[in-house]
Amino acid sequence: MKLTSVGQRYGRGPWLFSNLTLDLEPGEVVAFSGSNGSGKSTVLALLAGLLHPSTGTITGRPPSVGFVPERFPAQQRLSAAAYLAHMGRIRGLSTAAVRHATPTLLERFSFTEVLGSPMRTLSKGNAQKVALAQALLVPPDLLILDEPWTGLDEVGHDVLAGIITETAARGAIVALSRHLAVPGPVVESLRYDLDEARLFHPIPSGPVADPAPAATVLIELRRRDGAAPLPEALARGLVSRRTGQDTVTLLVPQSDSDRLLLAALQAGWSVVAVTVTVTVTDTGGPRDTRPSAGLPYDSGDGPPRASDGDPA
Repeated sequence: MKLTSVGQRYGRGPWLFSNLTLDLEPGEVVAFSGSNGSGKSTVLALLAGLLHPSTGTITGRPPSVGFVPERFPAQQRLSAAAYLAHMGRIRGLSTAAVRHATPTLLERFSFTEVLGSPMRTLSKGNAQKVALAQALLVPPDLLILDEPWTGLDEVGHDVLAGIITETAARGAIVALSRHLAVPGPVVESLRYDLDEARLFHPIPSGPVADPAPAATVLIELRRRDGAAPLPEALARGLVSRRTGQDTVTLLVPQSDSDRLLLAALQAGWSVVAVTVTVTVTDTGGPRDTRPSAGLPYDSGDGPPRASDGDPA
């Protein structure tokens, strides 16, 4: 996909930007940054084909486009289920196909409300999850995300980061807008700063120092009756699952352990044990540095925190 000397203004108003030239290759993640009013949302609307540029040309747009706007209309009357069915039909899906795809997509984002609820009654976070789900009903060749992390909790940040990475890995283009740094483990291929009219290639340069030993946390969880499925951000760290028991063992980075433990508790799981480990490069494997016995936690307790002499 190619943008050549693209400029945009509304009517006879001031130019939002001009001479924007970019080559977007399959598998790239491009982020547009800038202050409020700099034109980030306008660029994304141009990429999606919702606007025509005032000057310049846009060619090579992929046929399948998934678009997540910055916000929904405040008084949307449709229920979440009806909205997704409607968007699916626009994309060429049958109602049955939408009903089949919807639960998997929303479960991945830990959607917590009733699908029959009117969109206008949803929390900001759950409305954003529905918006993301509709963009993914058909795997897009161009995924456009306007401030996509708005309203999502930290677990939702991780899930979205995983979807962006997966989408780019299968050869789609991902274009998104951001104010500051992109949260989560997302690697940008390109970044265009609209304030500075500059293109950045955020690739690390120079010698890379030897990494310090990586601290990780081994977590054993037990599923309570009525608990939700394990949040995806935790499931990615799954090490083992005991046959015949709702008990799992996870290995996660220590820096993420507090919020992931909190996510597990909020989903209805019990924490059985927590052990901090350090990956020692000369032995090639993890070594327990502060073992812990079983540590029971109730959903009313916060996630355990490390202190001298206590398990993390």
